Amino acid sequence: MNKKDTLAVNTGLIAGRILIEGGSEMERINKTIKEIVNKASDKDSQVFTSLTAIMVGVQDSSTMMFEQVEGRGINLEKIYQVDILVKQYINDELSLEELYARLKYLEKNIIDFSFLTKVAAAAVESAFLMVIFTQSLAYNDMLWTGVVGAIGYALATYLLKYTKIPFIREFLGSLALGAAALFGVRMGFADNINYVIIGAVMPLVPGVAITNSIRDLIEGNLVSGIERGFEATLTIFAIVSALALVLQYVTF
Repeated sequence: MNKKDTLAVNTGLIAGRILIEGGSEMERINKTIKEIVNKASDKDSQVFTSLTAIMVGVQDSSTMMFEQVEGRGINLEKIYQVDILVKQYINDELSLEELYARLKYLEKNIIDFSFLTKVAAAAVESAFLMVIFTQSLAYNDMLWTGVVGAIGYALATYLLKYTKIPFIREFLGSLALGAAALFGVRMGFADNINYVIIGAVMPLVPGVAITNSIRDLIEGNLVSGIERGFEATLTIFAIVSALALVLQYVTF
């Protein structure tokens, strides 16, 4: 593999890893890597992607390059930025070297909202989804649902500093929001604990993972589809187990 092919494959690996870490579906990742490598080398590329690793090779070469993916989350802004950069490269607005440099910069400079902004968004999401799912406009339930949803999401997000295991974060976050919901109902801040929990748990539910799992399976990416589906199932099990423990054993 010559230097140009090596640079093209490295660039594709970085782009693919950023997309996986941002929560992209596998079809987009495979397409992005192939577009980068095929344009740079004028050869067909072979790509294998999963949630934990990427392998890329060039036709007529005995060398495959490997990239490990250590973390995953949801960051649609990073996916958008990668798409924009790759389109500029395909349209000859960026050279391969410039694309590589900008992807490395994007990799090191995480584009994300502040912690408080995300917690506030979780509160608003919880309150309004409670209304949508329960068809109830009880303002005390709605307000307390926002508070409880913010507590659960804040704890789960804060634990990112200490553990990369998602199931533990969701489990502890659900314990906290379940206890807060029960406390609020017992103290008279809210009336219906079922309504509060239904709304407050929504920011922790892995909706994007479930959607991408189904999409990957439909598109034939069976490995990543099963991986995402199994991970989402374990996350949901952790949430349900935590709430069941709180409702069964916690008293105020």
